[in-house]
Amino acid sequence: MFEIASQMTMCLLIAGLFGFIIGYLSSNKECVEHHHNSDDNHKEVEKEAETEIESKDDLTKIKGLGPKIETTLNTLGITTFKQIASWTKDDVDMVNKKISIHGKSNRASWIKQAKSFIEES
Repeated sequence: MFEIASQMTMCLLIAGLFGFIIGYLSSNKECVEHHHNSDDNHKEVEKEAETEIESKDDLTKIKGLGPKIETTLNTLGITTFKQIASWTKDDVDMVNKKISIHGKSNRASWIKQAKSFIEES
């Protein structure tokens, strides 16, 4: 009985190891493909950030975006409503990874709110 249990345990460990390796390789491939596809978009966002630093907006006016997230966005060069309003799906994905808070629906709300703040001014 002990021999069967140890064989089953060994098979499960091997299956888990294969699953881990396959998962790692497939996620790594997606990251590389995404990086190549969106590299130009990120450069544009960074370029816009450099040109608009002097006109920093109070991003905490956006619901769901507190001071801590604003600081992180500022570190990424995102300082204006205009930048947030022009986010693409790739930009939203990049921000989600950088701030480690998932909630793409919240980011879509941020974009709408940023657009409305631009219209108000």
